[in-house]
Amino acid sequence: MTMHDYIYQQPEVLRRIVSERKAIAGEAARFMAEHDPDSICLIASGTSRNAALTASYFMEDVLGIPVTVRAAAAKGHFFGSSLAVFISQSGNSTNTIAAAEKCPVPSFAITGNESGRLNTICSHHILMPCGPEDVGPKTKGYTATIGVLYVLALEAALLSGRLSESGYGEAVSALMAAADALQGNIEKAEKWTEANSQAFMDAGSFYLVGKDQDYTVAAEGALKIMETLLVPAAAFEFEEYLHGPTCSLESSVGGIYLLPHENDTDRGRIERLMEIHAEKSGSVFAVTEGKGSSEGHTLVLDAADKWYARPFSFILPLQLISDMVPVRMGIEGRGAERFHALDAVLDMKYKG
Repeated sequence: MTMHDYIYQQPEVLRRIVSERKAIAGEAARFMAEHDPDSICLIASGTSRNAALTASYFMEDVLGIPVTVRAAAAKGHFFGSSLAVFISQSGNSTNTIAAAEKCPVPSFAITGNESGRLNTICSHHILMPCGPEDVGPKTKGYTATIGVLYVLALEAALLSGRLSESGYGEAVSALMAAADALQGNIEKAEKWTEANSQAFMDAGSFYLVGKDQDYTVAAEGALKIMETLLVPAAAFEFEEYLHGPTCSLESSVGGIYLLPHENDTDRGRIERLMEIHAEKSGSVFAVTEGKGSSEGHTLVLDAADKWYARPFSFILPLQLISDMVPVRMGIEGRGAERFHALDAVLDMKYKG
């Protein structure tokens, strides 16, 4: 299997999570209802952490309580939180395991591996139905993690009475619509990536910019680019991007801007900044949604029904850049080789 194969599995992965939501998340939702937390801490690393950041926006919205996200290696994970959720697709990330072993509050694990070490530490665990992803950089694991956290929040909110039956049904329908839209958006993003592959190759580094939840998608895109194109990449929330990082724009710095909805008050400002960046670099791109067709450096995806469904499609071009461009560069798989070499020395994954 290749990274490309896993990207194309994402529609079915998300569809299965939404369809089987009660079997997947029901027990953990009851565990949450039993403990009735007034705040939740999500603890993870890498792609799992980026997915948790993305999901936290929706979780707070439907649960009505603070949801914080902390890196597994950070100190003070549990300060002010009454429930912890440890997330690792492999179930074997050593820093996440170490954090779980010290957890003083009720907790459960979310993994994509039935035999992951993390499963044995927490009292409960959710198994993500995404299967293995053996090429190194995770793609369907990102989608699966967001999907599982979404349906967990929905089931828990329904049980607690924080979400009505009609609100629950509306969200389920929106998530299923997002799953149904993925195939077409993958094909659009693949064609666009192929057409612009040389411009992606020309950049020596990348800044990825988004607003609100889109910023978290940009963070995952930056990670993917670093893992695969092997060049520096950084993600910024739009307003923070204006306060310093823009001073370092040069011809070698590419940009990928995730544009907010056309009615967003900052849409025009972001587009103007993108134009300024494009005056310096030939590797500046925009990802948006709507009814128009993709043209040049702008990718237009089919619009999501709800704001929280955008990440499932907006991550696609960032994944495909990371999948397709390294092949053109002749460095496919080199990032994974470097990761495994470091893991052999630094023990980033539990070996048993």
